[in-house]
Amino acid sequence: MTLANPEAEAGIICGVLHGRPEEQDRILKALTPRDFHTPAHEDIWATLKAMQAEGRVIDGITVMSGLAKHGHQNHQALIPDIMTMGTPAVSALAYAKDVKDLAVRRNLQAMGTRVQQLAEAPDATPAELAAIAQQELDAAYTAEEETKTHAQDHVTAVLSDLEDPTPPQGIQWPYRDAQRILAPMQGGQYIVIGARPAVGKSVALADIARDAAIRQRKTVVIFSLEMSSQEYTRRMIAAEAGVRFKNMQSKTLTPADWDKITPAAERIAQAPLHIIDDVSCTTADIRSRVRELKADLIVLDYIQIGTMDPADKDRRQALEKYSRSLKIIAKSFNIPLCTAAQLNRNAASPDTPPRMSDLRETGALEQDADVIILLHRPDQEQPESPRAGEVDYIVAKHRNGPTGTITLAAQLHYTRFTNLAHQGEPK
Repeated sequence: MTLANPEAEAGIICGVLHGRPEEQDRILKALTPRDFHTPAHEDIWATLKAMQAEGRVIDGITVMSGLAKHGHQNHQALIPDIMTMGTPAVSALAYAKDVKDLAVRRNLQAMGTRVQQLAEAPDATPAELAAIAQQELDAAYTAEEETKTHAQDHVTAVLSDLEDPTPPQGIQWPYRDAQRILAPMQGGQYIVIGARPAVGKSVALADIARDAAIRQRKTVVIFSLEMSSQEYTRRMIAAEAGVRFKNMQSKTLTPADWDKITPAAERIAQAPLHIIDDVSCTTADIRSRVRELKADLIVLDYIQIGTMDPADKDRRQALEKYSRSLKIIAKSFNIPLCTAAQLNRNAASPDTPPRMSDLRETGALEQDADVIILLHRPDQEQPESPRAGEVDYIVAKHRNGPTGTITLAAQLHYTRFTNLAHQGEPK
């Protein structure tokens, strides 16, 4: 297959030179200069794009001076022949799709060559190669879709949605108390749960994953970067069954414990739940597994130990790029992504709830996240606190929603949080 069509490229240029201004805008938006295979056509297209940006009239006469201005006067001789093709604008738009397709194929071909060369480099690790390959794939095709911008289009869509009697869809939070403030998780949301070490970040994430998979039948993919899959599963069974985790660790289980464990384990086994404990998992791996498993929810535990781009030597910049990549994953797959983040160790005392500015190492999380929840346990350093056994679920950021604090029961002996008013209910 020939990955170039010079005649179509010339026809597209002809369509611009003969088209009305609104037709020219649509055609010029469809392609970049690099989409053209013929160097002369690439230069002419770059000139046309520059003339458009300058607000100049574009036709067979003005393009001559445009080419001279931008240093491409050697291509002026091609214009008369291109003009005689007589390609209408509607045909030029059709040709543009073909030329774009060929450009993508050439990019993919070149990408394959670059990845092959990298694969032969002895100092490149498989994780680095996968990350580079994913970046190359993402860059190979950037579709410029026609997007609706007029307010009338958006008003029509909003009114249509309001008239639909179907309740808002999404993934509910696992605690009824939290649902008073937090709307269901929506596609594209990037949710961060922050806490100091040992407060319960993993517990909070596991509660979300377990409830979504077991009770809401959502396909959940957990990327456990700190615990093994078996350890994560053991904790989930304890939480679902309401059995002391210490007894499971020591294997000192009573018959009553087994009566709870067996059905709880069956519920987890039958749930659409996937746990991946690859500590070298990159954002490219996350994309691949989410696509393969058709996930409804991504859970990443936790962000500061994620595998970042080895080329980023500055830790803050690497974390900012990683956070941004996670947000893009949530938006591109249109599913919520929940992750945890550590707070600075000196961020909160028993008397001082944490703040968003306490998020460790970078402010990017505060900017990128749609929802930020900060966990605070008053009894962590004061076991005799009158609030022993409680955890504050502080909704510090809630895009398009209210903020506030929900107090939950911290049943850490069961590795779970639950509603204060319903502590006996396995959640």
